[in-house]
Amino acid sequence: MTPHPSLSTLPDLPLVGRAETIARLHRLFGSTSDQPPFFLVTGESGVGKTRAIHVVADEARRRGWTVAHGRAYPLETGMPYALLSDALLPLLQDLDDARLNVLTRGRASELRHLFPALGPAQAPPIAGEDPDEIRSRLYWGFYEFLVALGNRAPLLLVLEDLHSADPSSLSLLHFVARQLGEAPVRILASYNDDYRDANESLVGLERSLLGMRGLERHPIPPLTSEQTLGLVESLFGVSGQPLRAFGQRLYGWTLGNAFFIEQILVSLVDSGQLHQRDGLWLGWESRELRLPGTVRDAIRLRLTDLGEAAHAVAECLAVVGAPASARLLTAVSGVNDAATIEASEELLRRGLIEERDTARGTSIDFRHPLVRETVYRSVSAARRETLHRAIGEALESSSSDSPDDHIDRLAYHFSRSGLRSEDTRPARYLALSGRAALARHANREAAAYLSAALTHGAHDRDGKEHRRVRHDLARARSRLGDFDGARELWMELGAEARERADGAGIARSERYLGALAYWRGQPREAVRHYEAALDAVDDDDPLRARLDLAAGVVLQEVGDAEGSRERLTRALALGEETGNTALQARAHRGLALLETWIGAPDEARRHGWQAVELSRSAGDPQTGFWARWALAALEGLTGDTAAMDRLMTEARAIADDLQSPVLGLWIAELDVELAYARGDWDGALARGEQAIRLADLLQQRTLRTRLQVWTAMVYLGRGDWSRAQELVDDAWASAVGAEATRVDLHAAVPAHIGRAALHLARGDFAQA
Repeated sequence: MTPHPSLSTLPDLPLVGRAETIARLHRLFGSTSDQPPFFLVTGESGVGKTRAIHVVADEARRRGWTVAHGRAYPLETGMPYALLSDALLPLLQDLDDARLNVLTRGRASELRHLFPALGPAQAPPIAGEDPDEIRSRLYWGFYEFLVALGNRAPLLLVLEDLHSADPSSLSLLHFVARQLGEAPVRILASYNDDYRDANESLVGLERSLLGMRGLERHPIPPLTSEQTLGLVESLFGVSGQPLRAFGQRLYGWTLGNAFFIEQILVSLVDSGQLHQRDGLWLGWESRELRLPGTVRDAIRLRLTDLGEAAHAVAECLAVVGAPASARLLTAVSGVNDAATIEASEELLRRGLIEERDTARGTSIDFRHPLVRETVYRSVSAARRETLHRAIGEALESSSSDSPDDHIDRLAYHFSRSGLRSEDTRPARYLALSGRAALARHANREAAAYLSAALTHGAHDRDGKEHRRVRHDLARARSRLGDFDGARELWMELGAEARERADGAGIARSERYLGALAYWRGQPREAVRHYEAALDAVDDDDPLRARLDLAAGVVLQEVGDAEGSRERLTRALALGEETGNTALQARAHRGLALLETWIGAPDEARRHGWQAVELSRSAGDPQTGFWARWALAALEGLTGDTAAMDRLMTEARAIADDLQSPVLGLWIAELDVELAYARGDWDGALARGEQAIRLADLLQQRTLRTRLQVWTAMVYLGRGDWSRAQELVDDAWASAVGAEATRVDLHAAVPAHIGRAALHLARGDFAQA
């Protein structure tokens, strides 16, 4: 008997009912003055989002665009930058080191910091101690790299299934989309309506970009009844009343979902209910057609008669959760190489899987996420645990790759493997993944990994590793703004250190509690913690100098000049005693600021220039920048605008060399003040407005507030009270009012100055 032809012997489903959608999506090839650079395709699972996106991507290639195509997988939801890695690694790995350095302006190491598969980054990857500044620098460098790629040939970044994307990819994508403007880069992405709300980062990205008109949403509706009929007519080359009646039944059953339609047609062909005779398709008239109730039922029906090896490979692929190599599937499924190849060919013939070119070579993937989901649900919980463990062990023993290349995947699989608590692998890999995420400033993923590591390692609560994980989790929480959560962990660690009489542990916890209190706008509390840390460390402990330095800076914020001078001078002496020029430079810089604030300009200059020279000797450009910034601010206060300009030029050169947009913003603040002092009000306003936009993009709330106030002062000078009021009100809300999440003196004081200036201009002297 001749086997029934399957749908795999027919052409792909014709593209029916999507002409209007495709035409709208083609608008992304136009100018961004007419539409935003980010097009988002949405719809229910199986409605045809991928097909529409691929049509547009093919058109981009035809026009000579570079297309970088990535997809998010459920496995990768917690893996930092996984979505962007999937899209860009094949493109990046085609670039030699010289070309990569040109496109990144010498910042290839920072790109490797985001995408470790490119190779090891230099250690340390970038100078500087402020995680927020480092993260902004990484983001800015990535944006400039994309623009450089786009300048070679327009770049289309295609990103499918954002509902499964990791928070770091979405955060970086949000940053890029807000900045693109007229750059030759476009983003075409999709998500499944059914899962969108479960991804808070995606919801936030969409709302934010829609609010600023940086995104255009393109919902794809199901096919209509007539379009469903047209699809069947085109696919099978038949028409007539029987087919029309069949088309109406098919539409009523599927409600126009393209993937459901396809699965039903495949099922009917495979079962012989639809069949060919003399080249003509028959079976349309039958009223006994057995139709599956849902698209998942249709997929399950197609899985029932798979061979044993094909079924095993499909289960393994579903549990892997992402494209997988034949080698991995062979190692996990229990079948030999030949059987794996034969099983893969059977799944390919059935149209259930496809081959994909990935950064690691050719891999096998399910043709549609619904197939993966259906197969995964069919696997028993016990079987899933067994497969997760087998996958983890196969990745561990991979001969061609270091386990470090698979840390995230090892954490994912072992944490789902049902291993007993005495097996340390789940906790170990989760902790390693958390620390790697922290190093890449993927703070949400880091917190999730480290929290899970604590759960899996709960039996070892008194152990050193458990304490280290809690310490790292506190760092992640503090970066995320969860100051209460971070404080709770560091207080707990400090109490345990006291029980052990562990001076180093006490000092470590108190030091971080001090930094946390400082960032929360509680300088007196910060000083108390720094003093407690100093009491806990030995006299010869190098940590004493850093604690004195930190306490000296914080004491300036509470107006304790003598206390600040005492701590900074002590830190300076320790730096001189140990020959630590970097510490000496930072101490001199702190003393320069102190002498500036108390009105001793000559002493401030002396300390400032010593900080400049020592930072140069120590190879510490960050401190060199801040020393020059402090000196420039001092010269501005004393009226020497020429000296201020020279120092700003030197500081700007350092910021440019470090390629730090945040440091550039601190110079922009002085730019506004200098232009105003020189009477260049137009220049001051242009620079101020530009810097305010960039500070907002970089999420630099303190800088944005300061820039808003100083720019408002210029508007007041010109008599533009409306814009001045708008800027000051926004600064007040951010630094003092309802939007303020903490007391930040460096933002709150300028906000009060702005309010006072407005009252003064109106003659309301009491309020001023």
